[in-house]
Amino acid sequence: MSYTLQDIENYWLGKMSQNDIETFEKKLAEDDNLREEVKAYEDIFTGFEGLKIQHKIKNWSAEEINLKKNVEAVPSGKVRSLSIRRLMSIAAALLFLVIGYQFTVRPYSDNSIYKDLYSDKNTYTNIKSASTNNHPLQEGYDAYQNKEYDKAYTFFQDVSNENNHYATAQYYLAHTLMQQDNFQEAIAPLNYLIANKDARYEEEAEWLHILCQFRIGKTETVHKALDNILANPSNFHYQKAKVLQQKLNAFQRKLQF
Repeated sequence: MSYTLQDIENYWLGKMSQNDIETFEKKLAEDDNLREEVKAYEDIFTGFEGLKIQHKIKNWSAEEINLKKNVEAVPSGKVRSLSIRRLMSIAAALLFLVIGYQFTVRPYSDNSIYKDLYSDKNTYTNIKSASTNNHPLQEGYDAYQNKEYDKAYTFFQDVSNENNHYATAQYYLAHTLMQQDNFQEAIAPLNYLIANKDARYEEEAEWLHILCQFRIGKTETVHKALDNILANPSNFHYQKAKVLQQKLNAFQRKLQF
């Protein structure tokens, strides 16, 4: 039997029957993933007294009605201090909840995950050290290093496929597009590098391809590609793939809105 976020919440709030609790706890003892999800719930809601806040939120609708009546019944400038304290308490609870959300859930957002796992400083060709004054792609290298991405894009895009440095140009073209958050277009040069099987760029291109697919929402494609990398522990990006898979399956991702 699989459990949902609502089931975990009911468990923590004591809303399950005794039979359901026993069944849940038996599953909890056997299932590592379920234990992780319950622990994440505990960190988020128990860790910053979220359960107390949640109870308070559920009573807001009734309290707001009474509060409105109190405010309307009292002349302007004479609102009772009790009502003001109640408002302040609600505001403080909200602030606490938001801060907890930011620290616990935000690291699992698409943008945060991408920033943690993307790098243009790879093992095969470091952009800042690969260029030389006599290199045919020097102009493009310089534009990239100076973050002149429009200029770099035009330069690398114009390199002929008959050029001996075409694969390198495609590699930097993909990075340039990713720096511009143009993940969809970056897939084409990465596909070329993967198909070309150039040892300098193949594994790096496969990893960048996964990140692009992730950013455009191709979750199923991402999971399949991660499985391929994780089947080969010698892959240079094995550890990063492991981290990405864990974050994609994390309980915190289910709490994003």
